[in-house]
Amino acid sequence: MATPQFTIVIPMYRSTKVLPDTLAALDSLDTSAWECILVDDGSPDNTVDVAISLTRHDSRFKVIGLPDAHGSACPARNIGAANAHPESRYILFLDHDDLLHRDALTHMRHLLDQHPNHAAVHGTALLYQATDPDYRLGAERRIYRNRRIELLHPDEETTFESMATLPHIPAPGTVLCRLSDKIRSGLFPDGRLGQLDYDGWLRLLIDGNFIFSPHPVLTKRHIGGNMIGNQRNVRKRILNTRIRTSQRPELSPSRRRYLFTAGAANEHFESLQLLKSAIHKAKPRQLIQVIGRIEMAARLAAHCMGTQRLACNVQMQRPTHRES
Repeated sequence: MATPQFTIVIPMYRSTKVLPDTLAALDSLDTSAWECILVDDGSPDNTVDVAISLTRHDSRFKVIGLPDAHGSACPARNIGAANAHPESRYILFLDHDDLLHRDALTHMRHLLDQHPNHAAVHGTALLYQATDPDYRLGAERRIYRNRRIELLHPDEETTFESMATLPHIPAPGTVLCRLSDKIRSGLFPDGRLGQLDYDGWLRLLIDGNFIFSPHPVLTKRHIGGNMIGNQRNVRKRILNTRIRTSQRPELSPSRRRYLFTAGAANEHFESLQLLKSAIHKAKPRQLIQVIGRIEMAARLAAHCMGTQRLACNVQMQRPTHRES
């Protein structure tokens, strides 16, 4: 196998039905300079056997099986990154049921080559069998500034502040990163708590912005899950991510507070949007979602007050130096 430029990491769990189409999309890429590391997260079925059968004749693939399920794709992503080819330059974390578009890697690499000081670039995603074929997941990016929620212009980069306002990266496979030591050593939280890839993106964004492209780079398939039904659980996981990020020593006090103020402002903004929709379209079930978002906004505001009190205590305890 020639030295790959790209490493594609695919976490697997009960992936027997979706894996053939996902791997077939890789064969259609307009570049062959890639390797793919498939990491099975303790699937109880024959996912590993299927993966080996599909890839046994292509040396670009490597299959790794973890003995136990972690309840999250994050540990599998970290193991895949640690096993990347030493000379690989870029890495992309692809979900097992997403279809990468033909020009995805070359398009994003071109943007990174134009911006050598950026760690990553991300695009948008199409939704499988969507009623609106032009709708792009991740195209709407928001930021809390000037004490209101604003939409980012397509020419603006994705910043720590915009991702703190709204987690708008629709799938990890829409992000191409430079393969740095931080990523090789484990970018994502390595636990059994079902964390999101949101953790990793915030860690990278602390150091610098992402390039944004409205170009769709993959088609996202929702298999066996109801995102609306899981919204409450997702909001809790996002809150836990904000709390963990706020505890990072490299984060400034202003950004620590911003994590919660921006999140609270966005929850309030979305609750108003849902309330208007519920009234206009006569959908009383949406009122439950409104209540949930208001509750989350209150929790975020409480965390913000806690970080402000902590900052005040630290300032009060700081020793003063008097002139002799």
